[in-house]
Parts: sequence; C-alpha cells; structure tokens
Amino acid sequence: MQLLSDALRPWREKYPDVRVLEDVRHLPPADALVLLSGDARLVIVGRSRTGEPGTVARDVLRDARGPVVLVSAQGQ
Repeated sequence: MQLLSDALRPWREKYPDVRVLEDVRHLPPADALVLLSGDARLVIVGRSRTGEPGTVARDVLRDARGPVVLVSAQGQ
C-alpha cells in the first residue's frame, strides 16, 4: 500500500480537489475493476501501446456496471 501511496503523492499535490480511493485487491486487474465499477462514478482504463484496447480494457468495457472511459497514453 505504501508503494501505491508514494506513486499517487505527486498527483494528489497537483490535483488536490480530486478524490482518490486507494484500494489494493489481490485479483486479476479486470476482475478488480469490474467488481468495483458498480460503486464508481467513472472507471478510467488505458489503451495498450498499440492504441488498441488491451485484454483488461476489453474485459472492463464489456463487463463494467458503470461508465468507463478508455484513454490513450500521453503523446500517442
């Protein structure tokens, strides 16, 4: 959990009004995102480096119980 907190620190400082919930799940990424999607206002998933949705993004887009946004990495 400390590794996650450390990774989020600069973003929290840059965007203090954005509420972020730190939640570590010992599940495959798509399963964890789908599980929590029903309570989320928005799920944001990145594309693969090729620009196409990867396996996780496809699974989340197909099974999420709330809104999902698919984004590209900066510079793509």
